[in-house]
Amino acid sequence: MNGLQLKQAQDIIIRSLNLDVDTSDLLKIAMRIGSDYEKIIKNGAGRLLRSSTLWEDAAKTLFTTNCSWSLTKKMCRAVCSENFSKQSPSGVYPFPKPGVIAGYTQEKIQKMMPIGYRAEYFISLAKRFHEDPYLQDIELNSFEYKDADKLVRTIKGFGDYAVAHLLIMSGYYNEVPIDTVVVSYLKENYRVRKPQSFIDRTYKKWGHYKWWGLTLQRYLCNSSFHNFSFSMRMI
Repeated sequence: MNGLQLKQAQDIIIRSLNLDVDTSDLLKIAMRIGSDYEKIIKNGAGRLLRSSTLWEDAAKTLFTTNCSWSLTKKMCRAVCSENFSKQSPSGVYPFPKPGVIAGYTQEKIQKMMPIGYRAEYFISLAKRFHEDPYLQDIELNSFEYKDADKLVRTIKGFGDYAVAHLLIMSGYYNEVPIDTVVVSYLKENYRVRKPQSFIDRTYKKWGHYKWWGLTLQRYLCNSSFHNFSFSMRMI
């Protein structure tokens, strides 16, 4: 492995494990809210398992929209195949680069993977990331949240849930992506009828870390936390 390859491997590991994330601000908030939250963050909470690139996270976010988790996994397996990338030395097929997907037609993509109407959005997303791999360097967290939100909303096919989801993967935890898992959790534990207003009111004290407030609470209250956080732990 030469120097360039080593640097690329290091960058992938750092991004995937969120090793460069500073959790000190989150810890300060947790210390004001409760000792249990403080303890869990001191023990390592506050980071996410992500893909090696923002492009991959964006594509997998698209794969979670309006479908079951089993279908999401089928789409991921289909795109990580010999149809779209070369086999690695370990025997697996890496997620294809955006330029590869950008070269396909909607009809061809639909025949190669169970993506349905998302094919159009997938190709559009690929073209976007092929031209702008870092989405205007959104992960540098130099954007105000409203500006970051506005930028992601320009991605075709991304509604409220997908926008909030991708922003979390980019380091912005201001909002909670409301999906069926979140709705189910709130109904079962708080009999919530209006999830958004409940989240805004209940987790306001977490400031820019609203999503972490809900996520850490769920972790502390339920040992089956991993069932709640699957959409954040991309395949």
